[in-house]
Amino acid sequence: MTAVALLADPARNLGDNTLGTSFPSIGAAGARTGFGDATNAVIGLCTDFDPVCNAAPPYAAPLTAALLGQAAHTSYATRKLDGSKTFTGWLTDYLAVTLN
Repeated sequence: MTAVALLADPARNLGDNTLGTSFPSIGAAGARTGFGDATNAVIGLCTDFDPVCNAAPPYAAPLTAALLGQAAHTSYATRKLDGSKTFTGWLTDYLAVTLN
């Protein structure tokens, strides 16, 4: 396996290689046990306040999720990851370089 990229992973856990969030959190579906032999090939992208991939309190408390969650989860195509590229743009470039 060369590369796997997860965008707003609902099973994110604290040990995952995740870019884009400053919160030590887990996903809304609960943390998975890991990726086994594929761990080094997996990268995740999650934005702050996304209730799908940042579900542990206090980051996805009901008020935060109601006010910020939907906007955070639906903004990956427009929100900047590194100041110049959007999350989806960065992900596209990462996979293109990694898979070539």
